[in-house]
Amino acid sequence: MFHRARFALWTTRLRLELRRKGGRLELDAPRGARLKGAPTLHVTGEGEGDGVLRLRIGRDVTFGRGISMRIRAKGTNFLELGDRTDVQDGVRLWLFSGSLRVGRSSILRDCALFKTSGNLELGEFVRVGYCTVFHCHEEIRIGDRVGIADHIVFIDSDHVHDGSDTWMMDQPVKATPVDIGRNTLVGAHAMITRGARVGRNSIIAASALVRAGDYPDSSLLGGLPAGVLRSLHGDAGEP
Repeated sequence: MFHRARFALWTTRLRLELRRKGGRLELDAPRGARLKGAPTLHVTGEGEGDGVLRLRIGRDVTFGRGISMRIRAKGTNFLELGDRTDVQDGVRLWLFSGSLRVGRSSILRDCALFKTSGNLELGEFVRVGYCTVFHCHEEIRIGDRVGIADHIVFIDSDHVHDGSDTWMMDQPVKATPVDIGRNTLVGAHAMITRGARVGRNSIIAASALVRAGDYPDSSLLGGLPAGVLRSLHGDAGEP
């Protein structure tokens, strides 16, 4: 009962903050969530959309301490955390007129950042490592049972720079979806950039830079830029 009451108090505050900035909350969380600490809220009157944050929380969801949420209240925002999702300490959830869907039994480890103005989707049983960053402008999809190590960057966009004096932040943004196939392991310090489509059952080596392109199933990817080093079919872990 304590956890439900604490969650209800926090969602009441969220509802009021959204209302003050021109938005509203649609809540689907009949069992609440376990809050070790109430997530801090940074709500602005920005955004384009219907002004609704749709918050859907499954069973046995846990929030750690020091979690922060940034929300553009006038956008169309959606946050879904599936059953038994564990959002650990210091995770940052930034909804800038975008959606974040996390499948059941996933773990978002300490200080990971999820910034979305598009469609950011993680499947079931996904493991996200410490201080990993997702920067979603259009679409990033992570398949079921993907293992993501620490200090990794996923980004589906970049700014054009035409070499002129025009500030790069005022130049157009190019975005291409990123897709990581089911049961793929992503090594520490890797960077996955716009247009990368990695097949299922693969490994991305530590510190690899994965650029736009289609990478086949069951492949070991590595290098700067990354390429297919070998097939994993029949690999028993030999070097």
